[in-house]
Amino acid sequence: MAQAVKKRPDREIIGRREDAKTEFKRKEILKDRDSILREVVGMLNAQGGKIWIGVEEDKGVATCLQDVEDAEAVKSALQDCLLDSISPRKQMTPSIEVFESGRLILIEVPRGDKKPYAFCKGGGMQFYERCDNRLRPLKLEEVRSAILDGKENRTSKDDLAETSK
Repeated sequence: MAQAVKKRPDREIIGRREDAKTEFKRKEILKDRDSILREVVGMLNAQGGKIWIGVEEDKGVATCLQDVEDAEAVKSALQDCLLDSISPRKQMTPSIEVFESGRLILIEVPRGDKKPYAFCKGGGMQFYERCDNRLRPLKLEEVRSAILDGKENRTSKDDLAETSK
């Protein structure tokens, strides 16, 4: 006999406020994968964070949870989308979190270690960064700077590894 899944209380989410590391999305966002990718890339290029899908909010405060139907298929499709669309690749596995009001999808985004991250769209790359509780596109000079910083950091790490041998 299958063990019953313990449901988390809705109050763990309801009343919480979005911030630099927390984003709430209604389940309808699943029809707009680009919006999800923007959020993930923005968090990768900042401090990381959590994206909760299936949460209604008003002025940045969670007000209601929405059950994400067919959550297992949604989770799998999201994982494929994240792997196929973000560059450089970063392994992330969305999870299904069960609450009293239903199932939510949680994407835990780590802080990126190979910045800048972008998502591919129409043959181009789109770069974003999360600032407080919003996203902003990165300017060309910020992308250049992040690339150069990354090369310097990788080179100095490689140099340290070589000298320690």
